[in-house]
Amino acid sequence: MNQEKDRSHHSLEPAGVRGSEPQHEPTGDVNLQAVIRFGIGLLLAGIAVFFAVNYLWKYLNERETRLETPPSPLVSGDTLRLPPEPRLQLAPGHRIHPLEEMKQLRASEDSALNSYGWVDQKAGIARIPIDLAKQLVLEKRLSSKPQPKGDPEIPPRSSSGRTGGRRP
Repeated sequence: MNQEKDRSHHSLEPAGVRGSEPQHEPTGDVNLQAVIRFGIGLLLAGIAVFFAVNYLWKYLNERETRLETPPSPLVSGDTLRLPPEPRLQLAPGHRIHPLEEMKQLRASEDSALNSYGWVDQKAGIARIPIDLAKQLVLEKRLSSKPQPKGDPEIPPRSSSGRTGGRRP
């Protein structure tokens, strides 16, 4: 008897139920009638929401058109009013396509770099082709920095007052 009590504590089944059949009879896996009622209710709720949103959409559109101010009679729809110059590229009224405008700019820059002409004729300043200018600079070995003019005893501004001589 003590052994039976010890075994009942270690068993997963409740005491006194050992070997007995289940108390309920399975009737089926799914309650089909409840699933169908739920589906019909969900369908009806979806239709009700559809009509409610559709009504709200129409109401708000009509309200917006009523509250919208009509355009001024001074504004005529026949003429296209353009903003003042300069206009953005590709905007209405812009005459030249941006790519064509870039080609024209490059052509004018190339002609200025590769031709002779006056920059300021009264002052005697002329331009020469850039390749010729580079060649002249190399031949004459001109430096790119101009030499400072002035008294050698006066130090330049960037020296902070220091001179090249020795200290006494």
